[in-house]
Amino acid sequence: MKFLLDQIDHLLQPDTYAFLSTFLEHCPKQILMRMDIVHYPKGHIIMHTGDPNKDVFILIKGGIEGVDESVPTIPYTFSDLRPIDVLGDYELFSNVATRYVSLRTTTETTCLRLNAQDYLSWMKTDIHALFMRMGMLMLVLGQETQFHRQFLFLDNETRLLLFLLEQVQKKAKQFPYKIDASREQIASRIASSIRTLNRTLSKLEDMNMISRSHGKIIISKNQSKRIEAAIHQAEADLKLTLPKI
Repeated sequence: MKFLLDQIDHLLQPDTYAFLSTFLEHCPKQILMRMDIVHYPKGHIIMHTGDPNKDVFILIKGGIEGVDESVPTIPYTFSDLRPIDVLGDYELFSNVATRYVSLRTTTETTCLRLNAQDYLSWMKTDIHALFMRMGMLMLVLGQETQFHRQFLFLDNETRLLLFLLEQVQKKAKQFPYKIDASREQIASRIASSIRTLNRTLSKLEDMNMISRSHGKIIISKNQSKRIEAAIHQAEADLKLTLPKI
């Protein structure tokens, strides 16, 4: 295992290194030897809906979003995956032959790739890794259940504020910060129409909670604080903890 970790340790944060080391600790050596380190550019489709389940990926650096391509003009994005995560095994555990969703990189991304049958063989013989993976899946399922239950009752403005705050907290290294996502991507993420999104953006701009330049959303440090305060107020008004987009 060490020979593999030595090749990627410069890509990992200390906490993700420790998690991955524990996850791979009892993986059979012959399977470790067959793992590939793969690099993808931003915007690359790693897997398409309906593809056969040939490989499993362990996300170690970068970001990946789930995409529903059933509406080709405006694909619906619905999840944001970060290291460490496992991609492509949900269908294997469900005994489904093809991919449920498409996965697209949101930035330059690095994964470990292994054959699906190797992955299943490993999970069947490594109760520690299986327990860790089941914990990851249960956490995601619990969060998604809470998200869908609470998201249903939120207005478009609150949904947009949640999205903007998430983008700032995850990606902003300095201010002012420019949101990279297009209007179509934002609308699909918050389950809104483009027209409604435009109205909401204009309202937030009038309230000085965002700025816009050449069609892109710009957020200053003070504006990010206003957005966070507005979300806290919404939580107090609704008497719940708002989900993360």
